[in-house]
Amino acid sequence: MIKHLSNLSHIRKRCGAAAFCLVLAFAVFVVGDLTACRKAPLESVPESSSQPSPPPADPIAHPDVLLDGMEGAALYDYAVEQGAVILCNGMATTSGSLPRAFFDGETDQLEVVNFTRFTSGGEEFMRAYSLRFCRTGGGDAIAYNDNELDGWQAEPTYGEEAELAALTLNEYGFLNYAQPFESEASGLRVIHPAELSLDYAVTQALYDEYLAPLYFTALNGAWSSPSELGSWIWIFEDIYHNENGRDPWQEFGENWLVDDMVETLSRYFDGVTAANIIADHRGDYDPAADTIFYEGGRGGLSPTYQVLASQQEGDVLAVLYEERDYLTGAPLPDSCRALRVRLLDDGSFRALSNLPAERPQPLALGGNALA
Repeated sequence: MIKHLSNLSHIRKRCGAAAFCLVLAFAVFVVGDLTACRKAPLESVPESSSQPSPPPADPIAHPDVLLDGMEGAALYDYAVEQGAVILCNGMATTSGSLPRAFFDGETDQLEVVNFTRFTSGGEEFMRAYSLRFCRTGGGDAIAYNDNELDGWQAEPTYGEEAELAALTLNEYGFLNYAQPFESEASGLRVIHPAELSLDYAVTQALYDEYLAPLYFTALNGAWSSPSELGSWIWIFEDIYHNENGRDPWQEFGENWLVDDMVETLSRYFDGVTAANIIADHRGDYDPAADTIFYEGGRGGLSPTYQVLASQQEGDVLAVLYEERDYLTGAPLPDSCRALRVRLLDDGSFRALSNLPAERPQPLALGGNALA
């Protein structure tokens, strides 16, 4: 059976300045059956007619997510006309009612179009990936096909359909699907987190202000003071990209001035010196030019973080956050940390530490929520 988890409510607890102001970014849900059985009758699905049910008309619910150049593109017009779930770099801009309608049996087809726009090596790319899920055999099974598009000016062309072994919509707004031969399900966020948390605006503002500038090297480990940090050139790369929206190579090439890095890093950390940066790349340091030769090559997946709560004592703010599974949105065990920063009068901050913390728990809601 294909099931989804129903959102009950979100909980906020406000305390004094010296206590945790729990702005929990996760909602509390009644947990339903997550199993999707192949060739089993779908629950709450009406008798299938000879013609598939049209998807509901649904406007763009989160226009701030739209990417430049999407509106007016042939693929965008197609997606709107088809009532597809529209993602922009993996974030939903359409209403969560679209995927819910499919899982509630109100529609026989769910289409998802993910628009991506990114810059690499100074060149801008526009790509798209579309997926289509259709009920077959009178609603007893789900057929799936997908299509990759180079650009946004063509409609998707789907090939042969494949049957899915599992299809779920979970409480974090992620659609997960797997074919019989796949050991791990694929996943896409198809519901905007603002629809799942009353505190989304608050927690997202905390993320944008304090986590985003340091994402992700400085957050990817525990440290009690900046003196314990290494990989300063990576941290500089992260900060530069956040501040400028492009990679340092576009401005500096492969020879980065140490003084520029010290100046940038010192906006977020106290005590950073040229010696700290050179120590990690001594063999690539040119003392005559005061530059480090750096070609990059970090690789790997970037983690996904979610702010949970904040606490302020005097001029020190602690932002609690955790890592989420990039395929399901579920919290990773023992991943909660507290980033402590000192707030400065000019509105900036200095990072003090990033240490493991106890994860805040949701409060009981009536008799239906998880305590």
